[in-house]
Amino acid sequence: MKSGIRWEVAVTLLVAAFSFFSAGATMRETDQAALLQGALLLARGEASAVSPEFYNYDKQFVSFWITAAALKLRFREGQDVEAAFADLTRAGNLAATLILWPGILFLVWRAGRGDRQRAMMLSAVLLAPCFLLSASLLSSNVISGGFLGFLAGVLGGKERDRNGIWRALVVLGLTFAAVGARADAVLCLPFLCWITVPRARWRELVRRKIHWAAAAGAVVALVTGRILTAAPVVDRYPPFFVSEVALAYLVFGLGGAGLVMLCLLTGFGGALRKTASAGRKSLLVAGLCFALLPLGYYSAQLFSPRHLLTTVWVLLFSVLFSRGRALLRVTFSTQARKIVATSCVCAAVIPIFAGLDLPQIGRPRLSWNRSTLYPTADGLWPMGAYGTFLRQLGRASHRPIDHNQELWGALSRTKLPEAGGEVPIYPTPMWFYFGLAASLQGQPASSWDRESSSAKPFWIVDERELRRNPESAARAPREAATWLADLRQRPKRLISGLGERQSIVKIDSAGAGPSDPGLELRLAVAELFYGDDFTVREVGGDEFTPDVRDRGRRVMFFSVLPFQMREIFPGAGSGDLEVEAGQFAVPGLGEKAWYFVRIPEEAAGDPLRFEFGGEAVEQGAELYVAASTLMGYMSVQRWQQRRNSGHTFNDSR
Repeated sequence: MKSGIRWEVAVTLLVAAFSFFSAGATMRETDQAALLQGALLLARGEASAVSPEFYNYDKQFVSFWITAAALKLRFREGQDVEAAFADLTRAGNLAATLILWPGILFLVWRAGRGDRQRAMMLSAVLLAPCFLLSASLLSSNVISGGFLGFLAGVLGGKERDRNGIWRALVVLGLTFAAVGARADAVLCLPFLCWITVPRARWRELVRRKIHWAAAAGAVVALVTGRILTAAPVVDRYPPFFVSEVALAYLVFGLGGAGLVMLCLLTGFGGALRKTASAGRKSLLVAGLCFALLPLGYYSAQLFSPRHLLTTVWVLLFSVLFSRGRALLRVTFSTQARKIVATSCVCAAVIPIFAGLDLPQIGRPRLSWNRSTLYPTADGLWPMGAYGTFLRQLGRASHRPIDHNQELWGALSRTKLPEAGGEVPIYPTPMWFYFGLAASLQGQPASSWDRESSSAKPFWIVDERELRRNPESAARAPREAATWLADLRQRPKRLISGLGERQSIVKIDSAGAGPSDPGLELRLAVAELFYGDDFTVREVGGDEFTPDVRDRGRRVMFFSVLPFQMREIFPGAGSGDLEVEAGQFAVPGLGEKAWYFVRIPEEAAGDPLRFEFGGEAVEQGAELYVAASTLMGYMSVQRWQQRRNSGHTFNDSR
């Protein structure tokens, strides 16, 4: 190891230790399940690497291959079903982590200079929440990132004419692997070439042979992906931009790395002001455009903070390579650079321990052990307190954070029924979970469509999908929303057990027969939550005190018979309660009506008492409380209203 780079290496190893600590058997999002499902079929020899109909195979075929190789080495067949589920996810997570961190360490070793200020800036980038909370989980972003690290280390090394051909071949191979693992790595390549060129000249940038080798590797990877895939190719999803969502993802997704981004942009601005040469100015403008390319591409489809990982790689390159440091030297004095570096590391480290508790907009408070969670396409993400969340992430397979682990846990304990040698699954956003579970249980999965809707006697679906408001899902065509509404009218039975919070539902195709009354009740309650995710708890006795998980959420009480709130104990905030009452019908339960009282976001912490049929509620009475999972200002209804006003809505899966 070169002398003088201990600070950068120490920072990298420390963050890597955090990552390995969290690389457990956690299932985090649907892309992870899709990658595992395809890799499992490849590892078993049940699918060919040529022309499989895997999800986004054209853009991440190398990730499928690497995951399949890891499963062959690590995953053991013939285990207990529940143990197999855990072993599979753990093997995938560990494989991605073992590719990512050697690549980053190689880059730091090649580019490190032993500068404490740069080590501080490096820590701010590596502690970016979107990176820190993704680095321990299987994803094509993480696998591709490992190869990008190796590629950047090779491109940033000193030129050696005597091994130029071999170096070009290595660059070509690493670029092929990085882009083949995830196609959006191509967004980082222009800035990587720009920042590693030895001399700031257009001729050097254009004529450098290894840059053409990198371009060739990227083109070959993109073309190979198109040739290999048999599934429909989707290059870009419909535009989605809501200013509040984009701001939240940038602030809580980049964290201290956001300050590094501001410093980089400021450096470009200062360099442009001080440069008189037209050629140098044009080269700086090109570098600025290259730096903003990943963020610009995802700005209109920022469905998850994980999509900011390409921006994190741009910031990592700018911190480690000399041209990025030169931009800061042009703009900031020596003392100012110390202040900037300290500010960046503080902005990155403090949120590891402190979070933002935000029950209502305009009422923020600090929290040292928990923070408000917000929805993304990859599940719930925290507003700070990332150390606590990281520990929870490592135990999420046993103590679920969100519906991803709840459903995966339910599937690991449920034998999926088959019809005609296949498990018929309704295609929801969680379809890959069901498909992977069916593969682990030795059964192929078939997907529902309009033509085959009556060809199978039943279909399997997750209850959370049935709870949604069909009109709220902008991701689904109007016709698909109609099909989902039709499914809700058919007989439904639970197959995952009444104790599972994330229920698995079997829907009869014939449309006749009894339905599970508890399930019908929850679906009726879902209508009153406007499609918001919620949980149901039974109230024992005649008193209920809303706790911290109810603050700022929509809370509702309901029962089989009419009841009323008898008394609200006086106390701080109790006068803010708004109580509403009404009735709603439950399909299949005859003339019975359900009476409810809803407590809005200003739910007080004072005990509430009820009367039920003229008597106090006793232990075991059918009185329940339902509370939304997210804060009221994150309600689906709000986004639905925005959508009707011309905006689109990105519902969290």
